[in-house]
Amino acid sequence: MSRSERKQNRIDRYIELARKAETKSVEAFEHSNSIVKTDQPILVGHHSEKRHRRDLDKSWNAMAKSVQESDKAEYYRKKAEAAENNNAIYTEDEDSVERLEEKIARLEKLQQTMKDRNKIVKNKKISDESKIAKLIESGMKESAARDLLIPDFCNRIGYADCTLTNNNAVIRNAKKRLERVKWLKSQEEKEYEVNGFRVVENPQENRFQIFFGDKPAEEIRQKLHHAGFRYSYENECWQCYMKRWNIEAGKQILMSLDKEKI
Repeated sequence: MSRSERKQNRIDRYIELARKAETKSVEAFEHSNSIVKTDQPILVGHHSEKRHRRDLDKSWNAMAKSVQESDKAEYYRKKAEAAENNNAIYTEDEDSVERLEEKIARLEKLQQTMKDRNKIVKNKKISDESKIAKLIESGMKESAARDLLIPDFCNRIGYADCTLTNNNAVIRNAKKRLERVKWLKSQEEKEYEVNGFRVVENPQENRFQIFFGDKPAEEIRQKLHHAGFRYSYENECWQCYMKRWNIEAGKQILMSLDKEKI
């Protein structure tokens, strides 16, 4: 299953959980109303007083459950929305190389655009109105163009040097990551044993995977968590990102185990 398919499954799961919670909320609300069908006040001293008070308690409890389930439905709707709007680029994405290349191209274009606009802004041979006109031609809105001409606290105009420097740093990091992703994508999957335990180096998923077969003891699970491993129900294994420290830590844990006692 591709990452995009897993993402869609996650979105669908959150939507279904929200739907179920909303249904329970409505049912609890209707149940609350059904318990107290009339607005008759409690008849103090009457034989119906105790039953009436019990009914009110049940009604309030049902209403509280309705509110609780409604909040839960809203929580899962937000989770679904967040999952749908998550545009982060993950190494294991099938299109991670293409998306990183697009990101770098976009950032480089932005860098050049800021440089070109700074040249316009800092040109002392033309008027501010001419500068604004040229900035608008470059794709800026008039309000943004005028803001670019307003001096900062150090009396500087245009894009700050730190903005250009930070964008350059993001470009460099993206290029380094692109090289890493390309290298991972070019590697073949490796499967072998460490102290009798099956492990897989899965570069396409960017995961180092350990297969125990049975659920390991709590002490072992804690060590795996500490080493950056998490259990994958989809792959039925303990896995971490393919980083040298995590992989070596995982291998050391396996070497310390007695397979017969797992």
